[in-house]
This record gives sequence, C-alpha cells and structure tokens, in this order.
Amino acid sequence: MIVQKRHTFWRGFMIVLVVCSIFTIGHSSVSKSLSENTATCMREGSYKFVHYRSLEHDPRCRFKGGKEVIQQSGYTVLTPTADGFTFFAGNDNRWQLTATCDGPEITQVNITLYNKCKHYYVTTSHSQADVTLENRVFRIHEYPLELTCGGPTTCNSLERWSLAAEIW
Repeated sequence: MIVQKRHTFWRGFMIVLVVCSIFTIGHSSVSKSLSENTATCMREGSYKFVHYRSLEHDPRCRFKGGKEVIQQSGYTVLTPTADGFTFFAGNDNRWQLTATCDGPEITQVNITLYNKCKHYYVTTSHSQADVTLENRVFRIHEYPLELTCGGPTTCNSLERWSLAAEIW
C-alpha cells in the first residue's frame, strides 16, 4: 500500500513537471517569435491622440481671415506591422500614419490624408515627419501637408500629433 502511494506521488509529480516544461518552452518560443516579427518601438493598443492643424492664409484656400488653427482629439488603436505600426485617426479616420521602427527607435513616419471631396473620388496627400518618444508620449513633429480637392479648395497645412497610451 505504501509502495503504491509513492509510485502515484512520483508519477503525478513527473506529469506536472513535463506539462510545466512544455508550457514554459512553448511560451518562450512564441514570445520570441512575436518579438522578432514585430517592431518594439511602440506597444500596440488604445491611445489618446491630439491633432493640431494650422492652415496657412493663401488665396487658393477656402478659409478666409488668415491662419486657422484646428485642434481635435480622440482615441485610436495602434496596430503592429512588419516594420513598425500604423493607426488611423482624425475626422472619419481620414489620416493614416505609418511608422517604421528600428528596434526601440522610430526612424520614420509616413502620413497619408484621404481628402474628402464632394466628387466621387478621393485625393490623397502624403508627407513625412520627425518623431520623438518622451515620457511615454509619442510626438510627431510639425510637417507640411496639402489639403486639396483641386481648384480653390486647396490649402497648405502644418500639422503635428501627440499620442499617449490609454491607461486602464
């Protein structure tokens, strides 16, 4: 009777040990492959953004009376890509920002604006910006961008962004 209890104890102990080893090896290989396939410069998830846009006074621009400064804020989700991350934000998610990472450093941000026009087509504007990450706030520095649907509704704009991780 005592011998059978000892065998049962050691058999159970060995099963638990094997199962724990499998989970540990599996977890480390999965996390290693995830870190190799995605960039590490930003954590994916929900972020609060603030978008500043300053329209230059220009005869072509439909906004009269000089410079107009627009500030909007909201929430967006950073989605990892093979080289970094991307997110959509702004009115109707018209701005798409894609960052390229090199390890913990963000090396480049590409901005695409999908201009909403009264016509059935959508024009796009493209730009690039410098970025910094300070105190867990991701800042996209000022960059020029053309807001256009052609003709008298074309405006030159200077824009910048701030993103902060949403804390639950």
